[in-house]
Amino acid sequence: MALATASLLGLGNPLSRSSHLPQELPSREFAPSLRRSSPRGAIARVPKEQAHARGGVALAATGAVAAVGVRRKLSRRSKAWRRRFFSAVQRQAEGDGANADPLLAEAKAAAEAAKLRLEAEKLRAEAARLQQGVTAEQFSSRADRLLGGMVGIGLSELLTRFKGSESLDLTEEQGKRLAKACGLGQVPADVQEQLRKAEAFNLPNLEELRQKATPQPIFFRKEELTSEAFDRELRLIEADVRQARQARAQADAARDRAAQETTSQSTASQPGQQAAGAAPAGQAAKSSQPQQEGNTDTSFGTRILACLPYLLPLGEAFRLAYPLAVAFPIFAILFGPVAIVAELINAFPLGASLILLVFIVLAQSKDQVPRLTRFNLEQAVLLDIAMTIPTLILTALGSSGAAEPAFLLGGLTFLGVFAITAYCAATTLEGKEPDGIPVISKTAKNVIERQTFFGD
Repeated sequence: MALATASLLGLGNPLSRSSHLPQELPSREFAPSLRRSSPRGAIARVPKEQAHARGGVALAATGAVAAVGVRRKLSRRSKAWRRRFFSAVQRQAEGDGANADPLLAEAKAAAEAAKLRLEAEKLRAEAARLQQGVTAEQFSSRADRLLGGMVGIGLSELLTRFKGSESLDLTEEQGKRLAKACGLGQVPADVQEQLRKAEAFNLPNLEELRQKATPQPIFFRKEELTSEAFDRELRLIEADVRQARQARAQADAARDRAAQETTSQSTASQPGQQAAGAAPAGQAAKSSQPQQEGNTDTSFGTRILACLPYLLPLGEAFRLAYPLAVAFPIFAILFGPVAIVAELINAFPLGASLILLVFIVLAQSKDQVPRLTRFNLEQAVLLDIAMTIPTLILTALGSSGAAEPAFLLGGLTFLGVFAITAYCAATTLEGKEPDGIPVISKTAKNVIERQTFFGD
């Protein structure tokens, strides 16, 4: 216990001091010198001193172990004391917080909320500043694309460049909306009011005000193209364009659906109509249905031959325009081939009538003559017959002495027949039937299909 107490008090181990034990014991190599220099009694006392030293060392070790145990116990107690102290302080703090003034807590919460709002306002201001910078950059780049290095452009040039660089097709009215939003091409309200007063009272500065009230030419510069008013009006116009496109798309879709429904209904009603038409077994019912086609050849040679029948009505019509060809020789040169055909037709007595009869017979030959040729033969015959009406009118005008109206009507008749003939030839060369002539084409189709001039 004495050793442990001394160790705790910081006195160290008393047995380790140099006053009690030697610092180091002589080793064996020094023993002979000790024997020579020391008396016999001193040599005999050395083992006893070593035994005392060993016992002191063991006692010191025991004291050190005891001191370590005491230190650990004191350390654990101090830690327990510290935990208790901090727990008490925390409980006290919590009690103080619970018993704090509610007005003070509310003021602290309000201050914290105000601080958070201030931070949020700063963040929003920073975001708005960044957004403004991006928007200004976008406006500037768009203005550079539209100007193309020029100082300014007019309204028509602006619309053209919008279509090219921005892929936006604007009308002139929409361009004027943009100009109005930028204050271009407008007369100030005060000038208009002054002009009204000057006109009402006939003031001496009336002419000057009228010059001021004259709208200036619209000229867009970079300042107008980068303004917010220009961008705002442009966005409204783009929204209108999108709505118009959507409306057109919806109308087209509705029209397509209606067409599909009509087609499906007609397809569904065809079996019933065929059954109703097959019920009568008489010859009249058979004649009302289109007969089966025989020759349907549409080769290139067939197309060329199918165009030749229209030379008959064209030659007959040229006779009506003969006075026009005499008055204007250039007219005769342009239509020289037609004039030759007309002379050949009139070279034989009843030549036109005989050709007309041959056309009628060939138009009924289903097996030998292709359908395209038969249709054109029949339509050429009907055209030639239709020219009877203007021929009679011209004859009546010539008999009455009205030369100028007859001259004009004959030229117009020839030009009309020439246009019809050109249409029929072009359509026939494509391998299609030229059935776009009102009344005549329908009648020709009825003749070659049902052997009648009238349909169902």
